[in-house]
Amino acid sequence: MVVRILTSLTLVVLAHFTWTSTAAEGWTREDASTHADRYNDASLWRSDWLLGDAARHQRERAQNEWMPFSTVVFPAPDYALSGRAVPGLGVAPLALPEPLIGTLAFVNDESGQDGEGITADYAAIPIRPVLVVVARGDEPLEHLDQQAVTRGHPHYFFQSAFINDDGEVDCVALQLADGRRIGIVNGRILDLDLGNLVLVRQFENGSVHIHQHRDVIDVASRAEIAGEIGRRLSSPAIQAFWR
Repeated sequence: MVVRILTSLTLVVLAHFTWTSTAAEGWTREDASTHADRYNDASLWRSDWLLGDAARHQRERAQNEWMPFSTVVFPAPDYALSGRAVPGLGVAPLALPEPLIGTLAFVNDESGQDGEGITADYAAIPIRPVLVVVARGDEPLEHLDQQAVTRGHPHYFFQSAFINDDGEVDCVALQLADGRRIGIVNGRILDLDLGNLVLVRQFENGSVHIHQHRDVIDVASRAEIAGEIGRRLSSPAIQAFWR
């Protein structure tokens, strides 16, 4: 399932919070092998999901054209076969002062969803940031689109992109079944367990400087997360990074 979350996070400054690891336990090599075999077994595929995803892709083809992965349509077995619950997840733009622009990929372990869509109001429940990207260009950047995809359950895929006349800032995040989180921003690979706030400074020639803030924004409400981002962005070191 491809999920789009379009509601912005308002930037307010609140108290910060600390990281507590909740990495999934019990994902063994055998589990990984079974997962791969399950996805290779056409008899287990949900053809109704595949047809629905393909139809959605055709409707949204133009807006997906410039995403890091423009086509995210592949067969998947029923999520229940994994024996694991599907968390809620999504991607939302951040409401930031110009010329900054940002996006937040997140999960919520207590809400969840089925193969057809989300079943939670993320404005009312705590969420866990997977990847937070804040970007700035010599020319103003604009959002292209954002997606959160559960079809690889219990691995999850997130993507978003910004664009201007100088080029794109492409953002991808993965949350794997063993709890690891990996980000890719314009080709740079990031271990998000070391820090999930990533700053991107784009220049006129299309090159980017990427800075990974070395601690983790943890589970909190959307307002608290926005406040924590604002607190970090106000630090002298980050202010110097934009120059």
